[in-house]
Amino acid sequence: MTRTIHRSAVIALALASGCAGASMSRTVDEDGGLGSGEDSSDGGTLPPTTDPSGDPSTDPTTDPGSSDGADSDPATSADDESSGNLPGSSSDGGESGNDSSSSGAGSSGNESTSSGAAIESSSDDGETAAADDIDISGYTIVQTDSDRELVLPGDTLVPLGGCLVIGRNASPAAFQTFWDVSWGDEVVYIDGADDFPSINGDEAYSLRSPADVLLDGPTPVLEASTALWRDDADDLAAWNVDMSPNSASTPGISDAVGGSSGTPYLSEYSDPTGAGNFAYEFVEVCIAP
Repeated sequence: MTRTIHRSAVIALALASGCAGASMSRTVDEDGGLGSGEDSSDGGTLPPTTDPSGDPSTDPTTDPGSSDGADSDPATSADDESSGNLPGSSSDGGESGNDSSSSGAGSSGNESTSSGAAIESSSDDGETAAADDIDISGYTIVQTDSDRELVLPGDTLVPLGGCLVIGRNASPAAFQTFWDVSWGDEVVYIDGADDFPSINGDEAYSLRSPADVLLDGPTPVLEASTALWRDDADDLAAWNVDMSPNSASTPGISDAVGGSSGTPYLSEYSDPTGAGNFAYEFVEVCIAP
């Protein structure tokens, strides 16, 4: 399934040391996102670079490969924690247990990615936010093994029924080309700048509120070179494994039923196969319609 691009909202994480703690701003630009770094033989990459004009560096080339992995036992659902703040279009995100304005360890002691971010939006009519946008700024996506966190930057607004996609190290255009998707304004994209996610097998994810309350997860553990997608937002065990992630994953599209309207939930994560394709790893959070 593809969608015509009417407006693509892009949040590009700027992780260079000179950008740490930078203030957020919304700009109108036809070119969004930071470029990717160079891949290394062990699956890591060098930090991304940009030229003085802000253009992204060259994205990794794709080289589809074969997949090999096995399904894992689903994790058990965590107890509901009713004290957590629910997102809303008028909320300021609340006070976070993690510092979302600077790099450092969050409350769980994991590596936290929250350096200054630039938010870019391109639109035919200059629209920057819709009435049904859900503000999930300050929410934290926690990855275990390897342990790291992503604190969502300010003005992370996702449409009701839409999705947030965090790609490891690719521009939005390169990411959509690799996965053969075409997004409209129902999808918000974050370039993780080779810091988040980082998938090598055995990863699981959780979603926490700005008040550091567990909202969703932990998810089942992802085996290397596979993908997991969810078919019921109310059931933490309702995950399905894809052994051929390159052809089966659908970033920006959720088939999950259920969920409370306006509530975010973890919906898909994928580890594509092929040399250099780690740049297109992703984690997806969708908003129940």
